Amino acid sequence: MSPNGPLSVPVLFQAEFPKLKKLYISSGSTILNARSLSCILQEGLSSLCLRYLDSTAQLISQTRQIHTLENIVLYGSEPIPAGFIMSNKQIRAFALLWHHRDADLRNLLRSFRYFPNLRVLLLIWTGPGIPDESLIELSRLSQVEVLHIGAAFFPEEEWFIHYDKIRQYLGDLVNLRRLVLEQDRDWATDLYKDMILDQAISFVQALPKLEYIVIGETAFTIADENGVREPVMLPLDPDSRDYTRELLRDEFGVGDFLKAF
Repeated sequence: MSPNGPLSVPVLFQAEFPKLKKLYISSGSTILNARSLSCILQEGLSSLCLRYLDSTAQLISQTRQIHTLENIVLYGSEPIPAGFIMSNKQIRAFALLWHHRDADLRNLLRSFRYFPNLRVLLLIWTGPGIPDESLIELSRLSQVEVLHIGAAFFPEEEWFIHYDKIRQYLGDLVNLRRLVLEQDRDWATDLYKDMILDQAISFVQALPKLEYIVIGETAFTIADENGVREPVMLPLDPDSRDYTRELLRDEFGVGDFLKAF
């Protein structure tokens, strides 16, 4: 970022960083060209966090595979840099922190069937819900252990979760240990809390390895008492809980990424 605002010409450099493990790029304020990207997207890199413009998405899609790359966090509007993602089928964790159209996310989900190491996934849909077609694709990713999904970011488009439908599809994810269903309208009433608890119990019954679940803004851990697994509601304090940052910290090791924006 220049003192007078965002840079309007590409940043050019040719240095190499052979010991670089984690890389945060905010191209919302800096324009990178192909040569600069090639200097920093090198073998040895394990985590890439990128806030991108359309031009950067096009450039990064032309980047070759980085065999050491394990974690990808993307923050940007369309288009999704699908070419880059598809070149790195070895990744363990993937997060897309901006909402996207169902057609684009469904194509990603189809591709993720061929990512054998993928264990952590965060996706947000544009609109008031997740279509059945995408839920079907999600249900086929049996390798996934951590799933964070939601719909839209706009108050007028809050996601009213169809719990039975979500559970029907996600019940095939037998390795799931952590599940976050965000953007549900969260009413702080006793009736709502009872309903959420009932839903949490049903998810625990459907997912044998589940250790942690968030429904709306209500989080539960799973206790095992004499062989009976039951959800335990954590204190409700929405102001102090940021489940996206929590996921980036615990599963990606990049919890401070969002501080850049």
